[in-house]
Amino acid sequence: MASTHSLTKGHEQSVPSTEIVRNFPVWQNRSNERPVYILHHGRPRSVLLSLDRYGELLAGLGSQSEREERLYQQLDTLLAYSPVMFIQVSRELRVLRVNHMAAIHLDRSASELAEQPLEDLFPPAHAHKINESTRKVIESGMAAQLKMKSSVGTGHYYRLDIAPFPPGAAIFWSDVTHDTELGTLRAWRETQDALLSMMTGCATGEIDADGMLTGVHPSLRRLLRRRQETVAGSGFAELFDEESRRKCLLHVQHIMAGKGPVCCRADIITRDRGVVPVRLFLAPKIAGNDVVGILFTILDDSLGNLPMR
Repeated sequence: MASTHSLTKGHEQSVPSTEIVRNFPVWQNRSNERPVYILHHGRPRSVLLSLDRYGELLAGLGSQSEREERLYQQLDTLLAYSPVMFIQVSRELRVLRVNHMAAIHLDRSASELAEQPLEDLFPPAHAHKINESTRKVIESGMAAQLKMKSSVGTGHYYRLDIAPFPPGAAIFWSDVTHDTELGTLRAWRETQDALLSMMTGCATGEIDADGMLTGVHPSLRRLLRRRQETVAGSGFAELFDEESRRKCLLHVQHIMAGKGPVCCRADIITRDRGVVPVRLFLAPKIAGNDVVGILFTILDDSLGNLPMR
């Protein structure tokens, strides 16, 4: 009888491809008991199975349609808990499925949305653009992203991520109003900083509820002619001479008590110019219904006499 060289590990049996060619009938019989892994250069490349075992595997996997149905059931379970709105469309751009979040936002049930043209789901201002972008994704196989302002109500922004998804495309649709507002705020602050950098004798900043400086804006350092480390952590009132200091403390208490903004004249202490007369403007920073801090602007009075209210 020809020799049979095999490797066994647990309940597995492996055999080099050259050996299985020489002794195929032997390994065919052995495959009735358990699968035989066929090695190529020491690595498994194929498996020899009995017909009965192969039939069992197919039965466990189910038909192609059954496997697809299981996949879609798992997808629906996942999407039911997703905070992102989801729409799946066919190649003809008709709705195949939507998740609960999308149905709520569109104010229609999933069954009412089924087979509806994608273009009919969105306001006319955006429908054509969404439709054409989705069509291009299906044709090219390349994902796309759209960002748009809501045409219903004001102040809401949405992002649509469109990706190929057989047989058509999937649209993931989320509210990005908060991120957009933060981006707008960052752009506004950058512009404000650029403007302040061109202005002399003007400074801005923020005070917390305890009257301490919250960060040190470059415009304030420039007005005081002092380095950041000598200003950071200071109380706002400490920037002024004794008489103005008492006035500032009273104004801070006034604003934190919810009594509104204040403007006044004061004398600020600079490093190389001594005491400099300034105009001081203080306003409450409000979160919800509470005053959480104070924003201030200081103008060097030597720049000219503007009337005070």
